[in-house]
Amino acid sequence: MGAIPADKFTFDTNTATPAQKRGLERARLVVTTIGEGRGTAWIAKDSGVLIKFNIDADYRDKNNRAWKEHYEGEVTPK
Repeated sequence: MGAIPADKFTFDTNTATPAQKRGLERARLVVTTIGEGRGTAWIAKDSGVLIKFNIDADYRDKNNRAWKEHYEGEVTPK
């Protein structure tokens, strides 16, 4: 990422491993509306700090209303 060495991670809950799906189910205990998600995150190699993200998420509320949200941003490590 620019001048910062980073590892790039991609994810898609539709193709998650069984262990990852268990983690998603735990997250749904807190954020009950989350459905599926996919995206990319860049983590600084030296500090482990999130430096950039690009995520799309699907949600559905208790009344079965669905919507999508997109999140993206960059962080400048201190």
